[in-house]
Amino acid sequence: MLPLVACSGEQEDCCSPDPNDVPRVLTANVERVLPADGSPLIPGPGDERLELAAATSAGGEVVAVGRRRDAGDQSEAALLRSADGREWTATYLPGPVAGGTLAAVAPAGDDVLAFGNDADGAPVAVRVTADAAEPAEPVELPLPATEDGDRPARVRAAVTTGDRVVLAAVSVEGGDDPQNASAVLHVLASEDDGATWTALELPDELRVVGTGPAMLEQATPGEIGLAAYDGAPVLSVGLPGADGVVTTLWRGDEAGAEWTSLGTAADLFEGEALDLLHGHGDTLLAFTRAGTDASAWRSDDGGGTFARVDAGPAAFGGGGRQIVDAAVTLESGVLVVAGRTEGEVFNGRRPSALELWVTDDLETWRRSLDDPELAGGGRQQTAGLAAVGDEVVVVGSDQRRPADDEAEVAAAPLATHGASWIVVIADGPAEPPVEVTPLEVTGFAAGATVTRVVAAADGLIAAGSTSTGDDHDVPAVWTSPDGVAWTPVEAPALQDVTGTIEGLTVTEDGGVVAVGQVTGPDPDDDADDRLGVWTSPDGAEWARVDLTDLVYAGAVGYSVTQAGDAIVAVGTSEPEGRGYRDVGIWRSTDLGATWAAVPTAEEPFRAQEIEVLFGVGVRLDGTIVAVGHTGEPLQSPGGGYSYSPQAYALESADGQTWETVPAPFDGADFAELYLAQRIGDDFLVAGTAGLPLDLPNEDDTVSTSGAARADGDGDDWAVSEQRFRSRPVVRAAVPSTTAGTVVVGEWWRGGAGQDPLIAVEREGALFPVDGDLLDERETAAVGAAELGEQVVVLGMDTTDDAPAVVGWSLAFP
Repeated sequence: MLPLVACSGEQEDCCSPDPNDVPRVLTANVERVLPADGSPLIPGPGDERLELAAATSAGGEVVAVGRRRDAGDQSEAALLRSADGREWTATYLPGPVAGGTLAAVAPAGDDVLAFGNDADGAPVAVRVTADAAEPAEPVELPLPATEDGDRPARVRAAVTTGDRVVLAAVSVEGGDDPQNASAVLHVLASEDDGATWTALELPDELRVVGTGPAMLEQATPGEIGLAAYDGAPVLSVGLPGADGVVTTLWRGDEAGAEWTSLGTAADLFEGEALDLLHGHGDTLLAFTRAGTDASAWRSDDGGGTFARVDAGPAAFGGGGRQIVDAAVTLESGVLVVAGRTEGEVFNGRRPSALELWVTDDLETWRRSLDDPELAGGGRQQTAGLAAVGDEVVVVGSDQRRPADDEAEVAAAPLATHGASWIVVIADGPAEPPVEVTPLEVTGFAAGATVTRVVAAADGLIAAGSTSTGDDHDVPAVWTSPDGVAWTPVEAPALQDVTGTIEGLTVTEDGGVVAVGQVTGPDPDDDADDRLGVWTSPDGAEWARVDLTDLVYAGAVGYSVTQAGDAIVAVGTSEPEGRGYRDVGIWRSTDLGATWAAVPTAEEPFRAQEIEVLFGVGVRLDGTIVAVGHTGEPLQSPGGGYSYSPQAYALESADGQTWETVPAPFDGADFAELYLAQRIGDDFLVAGTAGLPLDLPNEDDTVSTSGAARADGDGDDWAVSEQRFRSRPVVRAAVPSTTAGTVVVGEWWRGGAGQDPLIAVEREGALFPVDGDLLDERETAAVGAAELGEQVVVLGMDTTDDAPAVVGWSLAFP
C-alpha cells in the first residue's frame, strides 16, 4: 500500500506524504506455493486426488495427512512433511496403514502422531519423528475390538492439550440389530507422547452419539469436534435431529475424569450452527454460521457463557457462504483463522475460495479479501494450520472446476491437488483516511436506473432511465442539492421517447449534454433504435436532438466530453452489412445542437471484427483520447458468439481524424476500458483487466487494478504491478478530493457475487475503502461527483427484480 495524506487543488493530483506518518495495522502477507512437477502435492497427471484432512507442526516441521485416490477410486493413506511448507516429501507408511486413510494429527513433543483407519476400517496410528529418514512407526491404540455386526472405531479428531494427546473416535455397536444399534464415542488420552493410552470414562449422554436404523445409514455417525483449552479438552458432538443437527459442547477436566455439559450450540450461539472451537490463551473461541455468514464468539469463563465478537459488518460476511475450518494462535498472541467462501453450484459442484482472517486483540479483524495469492477457480478448502517460527503454513486442497459434461455426474472424479500457502504476519499501512457512510437516497422510483453522476453549479445531476412497467425504459434525469434528496426532472424531451441516457457531461458554460439511445416501440425489435442526444442549459430544462439520418440507426452513445470548441461523443454503431458492432464517434461544434457522424468505415477503424468505445476524455495538451475494447468473435455451437475483449485506445487532435495508439494491459487474458479522464497533469484510463494465472490443476485468471496513467503528452502507460483475487471494474473517477483520486465501480467476486468498489487510486494502484460495504446483495457503484467537502457516490442494487438506487457519502478527515 502507498501512504496517503490530504492536500488541496481544484484539479491537482495529491501530493506525496511522509511515509513515516502512515498509521500501521496488522497485515497477513500471503505466498502461494506452486508445486513443481514430481511434488507429492500433485498426485498424478489426470484426475487423481490428494485429499488432505489435517495438518499440524512439531519439532520445526509441518505434517499433513489424508488420502490419495486414483481416477478409479482406489485409495491409499497419505502423509506428507515439510520443513517450511514449500518443499514437501511423502513418508513411507507401514502396510496396514498404507491401504487406508489418515484423518487427524497432533503434536507429541518433537514428534507428530497421525491417526486414521486401515483398509479394513480398523483404527490405526503412526508416529512421525523429526528424522525425515525414519519411516513412520505404528502406535497401538486401545480401542475396543469389534464383534459381529459392529463397525470399528473411526478416528474423528485429535488434539494436544497441555502435556496430553487426546483422541476421539466413534464405533458402531450392535449393527446386526438395527433397532438397538448405537454409535459410541471413545476418547483416549496419552501423557507420554503416545507411548501408552488410557480410555477416558464418559457419561452416557456423551458416550452415545446415535442410535437406531437411521444412524446405521450414516457412514460416519455424529459430528465430532475437539479443541484444547486451558490444558483440558473441549468436545463438540453433533447429532441429527428432527430440526437438523443438535450440537452439544462438553468440557473435560485436566485429568479427563470429569466431563461437564456446556449446553447446546442453539442455546449458546443464538441458534447458529457450530463450525469450529479453538482455545486462544485464556479465551475459548467458537466460530458459527447463521444462514450464509460466519460469526466469532468468545468465552472467558471456560465455555459457561459466550458473547458474540463484534468483528465489524463485513469481516465474516459478504456474498456466498462463509465457513471457518481451522485456527492457530501464534506465540505472539496473533490469531490466524482460515476458512472458505462457497459460491453457487456450478456444473453440479459448489466452488469455494480460501479465506484468511488475522487479529491480535479479537476486536480488530483483518480479512485477506482480495489477495491474489488466494486466487483459484475450483474448490479450495483448508485442512489445517501449522505455525513454523514466525510463519503460518496453510495446508489444504485445490480441486479443478467441473466441465460442462460433468455437471450431471456428481461422483465424477476431479483432479484435486494438495496446496499450501505461507502466511507472514506483519505491520502494513492502514487504509486511506476516507469515511464511507451509506446514504438513504430518495426521489428514485422503483425500477429507476442511474448510469452517470456529475457536479453542476447548484448541486448534482444524475442520469439514466426509469421503467414504464411495460418492458420499456424512458430516459431520466434527477437533480439534488445535497446528494440525499433527489428530484426527477419533468421534461417532454425525456418522457416522450423510450430509451436511456448512458453518458453525461457539463460544458464550460454550465450547460449539460447527455448521450445514450432512443429505442423503438417494440422492445424485441431494434430496427428503430438510434443514437440519443439531449441538451440542457442548466440540468432543469431539456431538449432532445432528433437524429433521424440512417447513420445514427442502432447507435448507442456511452460517453461525451467537451474538447475545445467541439463536443465529442463515443459509443457503438451498427452500419448496414456489418455482422458485429462498430465504433461510433459523433461530433458537434454548436454545444450539442447539431451533430455529425465521424466516418469509421476506413482505417484506422475495423482492424478488428468488434470495436467498441465506452469512454472519452481530453489530455492536458488538448488531445482527445477514446477508449474501449476490441475482439475477435468465436461462433458458439448453439448460436451467437463470444470473444475475449482487449483494451482499445484512439486519439485525435480535433475529434474528426483519429489514429489507433497503444493501449495498456497488452498481453492480458481480457481487458476493457470504460473511463478516460484527465487527472491533474496526467491522464487516467480505467476499466478491468485480467492476466493469466497458471495453477497446478488448471489455468485461471488474476486481476489487475484495471487502471493506468500516462503523462500529459500521452507517452507510455504506467501500469501498477498490483494484483487482486477478485475482479475490480472501474466506472468513474473524481480527481480533486483531499485524499487523492477516488474511483468507483464494482468488484466481481468469484462465487460470491458483486459488491461496490470505492477506492483511492495512485499511479494505477487501487486502495479500497469499501470493506464495510461487503454483503450478500448484488450492488455496484456507477457514478460519483464532488459536492462541497464530500464525494457522493450513487450505485445500483440489482438483487431483486426491480433495481434500486443506493448511495454513499465519502468524507476525508
